[in-house]
Amino acid sequence: MMLCSLRAASMMLLLVAVAAEDETQPMEEAPTEDAPAASANAGLPAWLVTALAGVVASLIAWLHYTRRWPFRDASIASEADEGWLSFGLGVELPATEISAYNEAAELVVDETDTSAKAQRLRKAAEDSLLRRATQSLLASWKATDEINRLYRMRRTNRLSTEEWESAQEEFKQFKEELKSIKEQANWLKPGFPAGWGEGIFVDAHRCVLKIREQLRADGVAEDEMPPAGKLRFAMGARVLANMGKGQNGQVRWERGTVLSAHSLPYDLVLDRGQRVSAPQDHDGIVRAAGEDEQEVVPLEGEPPDRTAQRRDTLANMQLWRPYRLRLGERVLANCGSEGWRRGVVVGRHITEEGAQGPSLKGAYVIGLEGEKRSVLAKMDSERMVRRWSPEEEAKTKAETRAIRAAQASGPAAAEAVGAVLADQATSAGGAGSEPTAPAAVESDAEPDAAPAPEEVD
Repeated sequence: MMLCSLRAASMMLLLVAVAAEDETQPMEEAPTEDAPAASANAGLPAWLVTALAGVVASLIAWLHYTRRWPFRDASIASEADEGWLSFGLGVELPATEISAYNEAAELVVDETDTSAKAQRLRKAAEDSLLRRATQSLLASWKATDEINRLYRMRRTNRLSTEEWESAQEEFKQFKEELKSIKEQANWLKPGFPAGWGEGIFVDAHRCVLKIREQLRADGVAEDEMPPAGKLRFAMGARVLANMGKGQNGQVRWERGTVLSAHSLPYDLVLDRGQRVSAPQDHDGIVRAAGEDEQEVVPLEGEPPDRTAQRRDTLANMQLWRPYRLRLGERVLANCGSEGWRRGVVVGRHITEEGAQGPSLKGAYVIGLEGEKRSVLAKMDSERMVRRWSPEEEAKTKAETRAIRAAQASGPAAAEAVGAVLADQATSAGGAGSEPTAPAAVESDAEPDAAPAPEEVD
C-alpha cells in the first residue's frame, strides 16, 4: 500500500513539475497596437512552483496511504462519522467513588478492636469499596472495548505508533485501578487461601446485574442500561472445559461450573473439585453443557453420600473464604499426639519468600497458653484449629481420649477412629477438601503485618 502511494505521489510530482516548467516559459506573441508585448517574468518563480508541487504531492500520498478523503470507501466514512477514528479512549475512572473510599479507609481501625463503632467503620469502608469496584468494572469494560477498537485501527494503519503507545499508557491506569481494588479488598477482608480480592469483582458484577433489573423494572430501555457483561457465560452456568488430550488422543471434556464471568479468564470449578481457568471465550476452550450434562455425576467408586456432599459443596463453591478466626481470639489447636491445646491466635496468613515470589505457608500462628512456644496451623480447617468454648473443649478432650485408647489397641484401630473424627470435623466446618494430616507444627514464623490502605492517585 505504501509503495503504491509513493508511486502515485512521484507521478503527481512529475506531472506538476512539468506543468510548472511549461507555465514559466516566456510566450512569444506578436505585439499589437493596443497592448505591449507580454513580459516573460509575469508568473511565479520556478523554484516556488516546484516546492508547492512537492507539498501537494506529499499531501496526496499521505491521504492515499491513510485511506482518508478522497480515497476512503463508504464503510470507513460511516465509521468516521460515528467517531470510529477518534484516537483516545474517552473513558474516565470513577474519581468520586475512589475519593469516597480513600476517606472511609482512613477511618478503619485494627481488626482486634471489636467495638460497635469499629465494626461500623469497617463495614462502611467495605460498602464504599464495592461501589468503587462496580463503577471501575463498568469503566474497564468500556476501556477494553476502546483499546480493542484502537488496536484494529493500528492493524489497518489508521493509527500511528505514537497514538497507539499513548492509548496503551492510558489503558494501564484501568489495570492499575483493578489491581488496587483487589489489594484493598484483601486488606479489608482477608481469607484463606485468598481474601476478598478474589471475589470482589464477582460481587461487583452481581451489583451490575441488580442495577439492570431495577432499571428494567422502571421501564428503562436496554440501550440505556449498563452492559450485563462481555462474556458468553454467566456465573453459575454449567459448562464443559477442555482439559487437553487423553491417552487415546481425544480431547477430554469435563463438566464444571462458572465461578466468575466478569472478565477473562473464566474461573471454573470442575465437578471433581479442581479449580481451573479458561483463558479464552470460545467453544474450543469452554462450551455450554447440554441438557443431559447438567447433573453432577458420581466419580468412579464414589459412594452415594459422598456424591451428595460433593454436589452440595459445588453448589456453594466460592472463589474465596474469609478467615474464621480473628487475631487475639482464643482457640483450640490440634497438636497431634499432644491432643488439643488451648491457645490464642497471634498471627494470620503467614507467607514466605520463594523463587517464584511470596507463597502461603500457613493460616494461623497460635500461641499456646502457659507455654513460650507457638504452633502453625497450615490450613483454616476445623481439623486443625477451632474456636474455643467450654463445650468445644469437652468435645476435643473426648476425641483425644478416644484416639489414645485406639492407639493402645493398635495402628489400624487408631486410624479408623481418626477417620471417623475427621469426617465429623469436616461436616462441622462445611469445607469440601480438608487435609488428612491435622497436626499443627511448631513455628517461629512472624505474622505479616496488615498493609495500610494504598493511596490512589
